[in-house]
Amino acid sequence: MRNAADNDVIFRPAWRLDDPEIVQDARRLWSREGVPPALTAQRETELCAASYISGELAAVSTASLFYSPILRNNFFAYRCLVARQFRQHDVAWKISTYSLKLLQNWAAQHATKNRIMGLMTIIETDKFSVGLRKPVREKFGFTMHFVAYTPECHQVRIIWFDDAMLDDSVVKREHGLDY
Repeated sequence: MRNAADNDVIFRPAWRLDDPEIVQDARRLWSREGVPPALTAQRETELCAASYISGELAAVSTASLFYSPILRNNFFAYRCLVARQFRQHDVAWKISTYSLKLLQNWAAQHATKNRIMGLMTIIETDKFSVGLRKPVREKFGFTMHFVAYTPECHQVRIIWFDDAMLDDSVVKREHGLDY
């Protein structure tokens, strides 16, 4: 396993930049890690950030906008993948913290009536199963809140943006409530 000390990690933004070098590096990483090609074409357009250690792509994150009917708000569907040789060194936490800042800044600059509230992610690893017993998990300023399980029993977690504010008037209007 490679060491991922803070001074070795370089983060590069990729959100809506169409950086050909990051796209190529991501393709190679996805291929090595067994991500089906049918998924990678779409994810290329959703690249958010890349993390390099000693010039090698260690992790990549992707994001896509969506509306959650159950939460009645807009979120980024967030994913990250860490190369096997860099796992267990907090690389996922670090690129996620970096990605959160990138997406939060982008959302603030592109604010509309339908604000984006944060990130939603599905935890598909069992590498920190003990930590997943806690409904709120935080590291490096990246705070994940448990909200549900998928039908496949994976945890769904929300990472709220700093400026997120719930607007319950939407719910009240939809249900004819006046309180």
